[in-house]
Amino acid sequence: MLAHVGTAPVLLVGKKINAAPFSPQARDAIGRALLRLATGGDHLHRHMSDPQLMGVLHGLASCASVELDAVHPFDRGVADAILEALSGAAVPVDFGEDAETLGRNLDGFSIQQLRDVLRTAEDRAGAIASGDPRVALRDPGRFPTLSIRRAAGLISYLVSEEHLALRRLLGYHVELELDLNDVEEVAG
Repeated sequence: MLAHVGTAPVLLVGKKINAAPFSPQARDAIGRALLRLATGGDHLHRHMSDPQLMGVLHGLASCASVELDAVHPFDRGVADAILEALSGAAVPVDFGEDAETLGRNLDGFSIQQLRDVLRTAEDRAGAIASGDPRVALRDPGRFPTLSIRRAAGLISYLVSEEHLALRRLLGYHVELELDLNDVEEVAG
């Protein structure tokens, strides 16, 4: 599945998902893609270099009339393109406050941590959309051995009151028992 943001947001759905669009696996993929689409698309999530991603942040901050210091290397071309694309657009007040907060804390900002947060949000969106958290937990490609912290974070979210309340609100059945085989598969 491809999430592309251009003149209009587009989700390209492959044959595998299209063959069984209501399966938990397909809903997981669709939920993950919708999150990526809402936050910049696959290009931002998967392909942008660190300076390009910082360029996006600089461009967005400029739209809110906040100039960020050049603490981290950033792509001026990307920043200018964002500013041009969004010039004249109404910027919410709280976004300007967020840009100011980023500006004050830019020296401690981590691009890798931002990428980790985006992956975490994607994991959560997939789990919510699928209605079956086992889909995420059984996907070995999502949690290679070096990402045990990511798997632990998802498991922590899945058993949180926040997630369980959301599942109840959406009408998903909440099981009271935990299948230890699912946990062992993730723990490896």
